[in-house]
This record gives sequence, C-alpha cells and structure tokens, in this order.
Amino acid sequence: MFSYRNVSVAATIVATVVFIAYAFIPIIANIIFGIDGNEESNFVLRRSGILLFGVGIITWMSRNEPPSVARNAIARGIAIALLGVAISAMYESYRGFAGPTIWLFTSVESFFGGVFLYYSREKIGDNKPEDETA
Repeated sequence: MFSYRNVSVAATIVATVVFIAYAFIPIIANIIFGIDGNEESNFVLRRSGILLFGVGIITWMSRNEPPSVARNAIARGIAIALLGVAISAMYESYRGFAGPTIWLFTSVESFFGGVFLYYSREKIGDNKPEDETA
C-alpha cells in the first residue's frame, strides 16, 4: 500500500496544480469540464482553487505525522470531501452538466478519497519507526 507520506505529497502536488489552474486560469477548467465559462463560473473556480490550496497545505503539513487522532481526522475530512465531490461529479455528469473528462477527475478524486479513508482508520501506535527493534 502507499505510505501516508507519499499519498500526502502526491495530494499536495495535485491540489497545488489545480489551485493554480482554478485561481489563475479558470478558462482551462471550464474547457476541461465541458461547461460554458462565464464570470460566475470563474468566480466559483477561483474560490474553489483557494480552498484546494488550503487542502494542499494541510496534506503537506501532516505528511510526516505518525498515526494520531489529529492525523486520522485530517485524513477522514479529506476523504469525505473528495468522495463527496466525486459523487457530485457523477451526478452532474448523469444530468448532462459536465463533459466526459469529468470521469478522469472523478477517478483521481475517488482514488485519493479511498486512500485517505484507509489512512483515517489507522490505529494509533501502528506505525513504528523503522529503526526500532522489538
């Protein structure tokens, strides 16, 4: 399985790239999602980008934390957010409000959501340092 650290670093990279696209070049997201871009959609994308940057900061800052109540809460919150967005995207695709590329993003959201959900259930004290002898 992927380590929490590697997943957190990957999530940070993805969140930062999406932040840059949403906050500074929202037209790209409009094209990718197959929606009509206008000032209102750009407004929502910029705000969403800033939230994603916050998620990236959280995943970066927690990447080296051992299993704990706080890390499990972070992982669970991110998992719920990502899986919720994935479910929402599937629904919007079904309704015809998103283009077929939404499924690529839904796959990424589902993957990260599932992995963070896995780590949100990790027992505290399970992750022993590598150099510790039993």
